[in-house]
Amino acid sequence: MSKVYPNATAALDGLLHDNMTIAAGGFGLCGIPENLIAALRDNGVKGLTIVGNNAGVDGFGMGVLLTTRQVKKVLASYVGENKEFERQVLSGELELELIPQGTLAERLRAGGAGIPGFYTRTGFGTKLTEGKGDESFRRHGIRARTRHHGRAFAREGVEGRQVRQPHFPENLTEL
Repeated sequence: MSKVYPNATAALDGLLHDNMTIAAGGFGLCGIPENLIAALRDNGVKGLTIVGNNAGVDGFGMGVLLTTRQVKKVLASYVGENKEFERQVLSGELELELIPQGTLAERLRAGGAGIPGFYTRTGFGTKLTEGKGDESFRRHGIRARTRHHGRAFAREGVEGRQVRQPHFPENLTEL
């Protein structure tokens, strides 16, 4: 089976469907999968959840999918200077979940490794983590209390309150 395709449209043939989650590589506007994003736009797939570093800019990067109203939710660490993105979020047309950069990377890694979630101190007690389960740990991994589905949990060498972060169950990753 060859994994080399003549173009981005051929590479995505048969993989796309409405309401899928797509993780896209790149940092800012560098290293983004421009041709794959254009193929997504041209395909017309709708209801996308986009996971990535940012939402692109007006007319470039993930911004092209916002212009065509193909995205329902963005999970990113930076929103940038995208006026259309800002308009859609503020009007309630587009959902946004801001995620600290390191947590974003770890959630992607966890999804790829089949790990359902992990705990981190990053963002604990802020608006970014409201509604997520949290745990309080004591020295040597003794669980003091839980507020996440009431499950017992013990960790070695972890201390303090931490928030549970779920993995990303992406359907497709574009690099």
